[in-house]
Amino acid sequence: MEDWAPFYQLITENRSKDIESSLLNYHESLQYISDANGFTLIHSCVIHEKEAILDCLIKHEKSLPDANNALILNWINKPNRDGYTPYHLAITKGNLTMVKYLTLSGADIDIKTPLGLGPVHLAAQGDFADLVAYFAEIGISLMDTDSKQATPLHLAAYMGAYYSSAVLVSLNVPFDSKNRDGHTPLHLAVLSDNARIVRLLLLKGASRSIKDAKGRTPLHISKESGLIDIVDMLKPEGVLAKCGYKPLLSPYKYSVRPFIILCTLLLTVSVLAIVFCSQYHTLACYSFAASAIFVLIMLVIVSNINPGYLFKLKGDKLSRLYQDHNYNEICPDCIILRPPRSRHCHYCERCVSKFDHHCQWVNNCIGSRNLGWFYGFIWSLWISDFLLLYICSHAFVFGSKQGGEIEKLPYFESDFIAGLLGALGLLGIFPISYLVVIQTKNFCINKTTSEQFSKGASKDKTNENKNCWLSNFYLMCCNEGEGSYKHGAKSFSSTNSKASDYQMMFEEST
Repeated sequence: MEDWAPFYQLITENRSKDIESSLLNYHESLQYISDANGFTLIHSCVIHEKEAILDCLIKHEKSLPDANNALILNWINKPNRDGYTPYHLAITKGNLTMVKYLTLSGADIDIKTPLGLGPVHLAAQGDFADLVAYFAEIGISLMDTDSKQATPLHLAAYMGAYYSSAVLVSLNVPFDSKNRDGHTPLHLAVLSDNARIVRLLLLKGASRSIKDAKGRTPLHISKESGLIDIVDMLKPEGVLAKCGYKPLLSPYKYSVRPFIILCTLLLTVSVLAIVFCSQYHTLACYSFAASAIFVLIMLVIVSNINPGYLFKLKGDKLSRLYQDHNYNEICPDCIILRPPRSRHCHYCERCVSKFDHHCQWVNNCIGSRNLGWFYGFIWSLWISDFLLLYICSHAFVFGSKQGGEIEKLPYFESDFIAGLLGALGLLGIFPISYLVVIQTKNFCINKTTSEQFSKGASKDKTNENKNCWLSNFYLMCCNEGEGSYKHGAKSFSSTNSKASDYQMMFEEST
């Protein structure tokens, strides 16, 4: 006891040089050393996250004259009294470097805890996204179940582990599998009152209609618990969402229908206005026609410009990105490091720099490269709509007057068409005006629509600056400042890596 007991203290105090000198005079195996709780020296190294000392201990064991590889592997995989191996403990600590080292040293990656939790379960419930990504890269199943038939996504959803959930759904694991109680991950996210994970699962296509063992859907559970925000998410999507005025919370089906409808409406209204109303105000009608043509040109430009898509660099690994950067800087769907103000668009399934929103009517995202164009488009649309209202009101008011002019069309027809076009103009002027006001305000304070309306926006002052409104307007309209498209070509070689110097010993092997 007196010969090996100091090793535990030296490990705790991280005195690697003292351990090396002690091992020079210690010619016995370390495999049989354990404390009252079954913790071996490897367990101790893992708990205290001493990678260098662990490497020293294993090298000592392999250097003994009677070294036996099978016994060394048994030592590495030996569980403590609670059934946890060093590999399990390394995962619960979230130490990717230690996990990589133990994997290369022969740790059993398929061994489970007494509760049936495998490596991915442990990483998922701890919200260690880098570990989940690493296990996927080395081929560990993401769909293993524990003693309660729960998958890693079940645990991540219930524990509120958003980043692990994001990695798992990006790897296309099934969203609607049930555990022993009949709960899907969406049920569990609702039970844990985690709106962020509920939104993520809905966007990826999780079913809202599946019932648990008690016959409850996620919506029923949210209503019983009084979770108002989640109830709103789970309700069937209304007209506003389908028309693009509220974000959809379901997988987006690509469609050019809104774009075609908008183009057809602009052309039809222009022709009708000229044919039926030009006799009452020729100049205004032709001005409206010119503005409508300009709107169409702007629409084509906005819909065809690359909004600022970000691209994955060849050779990037998701686990390495997570290891070197903050989790919220990484997009697991695109496997990229996102620059400031960028965001993943669930309509396009791409990350967009300086993401503003996705506009179904122009069939494109609005981001760093077409934000100024979009602003010009909505202003031109507003002016065109205003001219239409002026023409229709003028025709409606003066259409019945009999004067010196020869009426080209009967009063009733022109009056009816003017009323119809005026109604369309009134229907469009309010949402268009709302867009113009919102975008103008955003440009003046240098914020995107996404930043302005995201939760916690009132507390987040990251993108605000003290420039005057004209300067902010220029920065937004001309795509200058942080979040510009050039970030898409950024190298992901970390300059602020969280990895220690010791981690680099294993980089070539992994």
